[in-house]
Amino acid sequence: MNNHLGIISCSKNKIWELVNNLGPAEAGCAYYGPEFLLAKHYVSKFSDRVIILSAKYGFLDLWDIIPDFYDVTFSRPKDEYVDISYLKKQANEKDLFKYKKLILIGNLDYQKRVYDIFSDTSVKIDCPVKGLVQEKDICLKINQLLGGRGF
Repeated sequence: MNNHLGIISCSKNKIWELVNNLGPAEAGCAYYGPEFLLAKHYVSKFSDRVIILSAKYGFLDLWDIIPDFYDVTFSRPKDEYVDISYLKKQANEKDLFKYKKLILIGNLDYQKRVYDIFSDTSVKIDCPVKGLVQEKDICLKINQLLGGRGF
């Protein structure tokens, strides 16, 4: 590929809701919401690396381990989510600023953070769901981008 990074938001739906006493799971397998699955499929087609943005853990590679179920989102102000300074530090540590292009799929709350983090870099951001908030609208847009074929 051409030095592209894909960033997708995590999902509310997590594997621990389906499998009791599962224990730790890889981030790429821990989430199963429809938006997450479609986004992962879409960005995987165009990216050299896929990163998940979690409100609790920040940037996760698909193989990073999540210890157990959590329910934290950027959409609820009362939640204790990671802040921008932590995300910038983490993006630097994970070498995310080296990519030429970033393909972003996530709702508006996740979009805002990614744009803030990458605003002072040369990384070009492509967000085909820019401005969309509702999961169903994001899923419809991704499915449209996939030519109506979904998976």
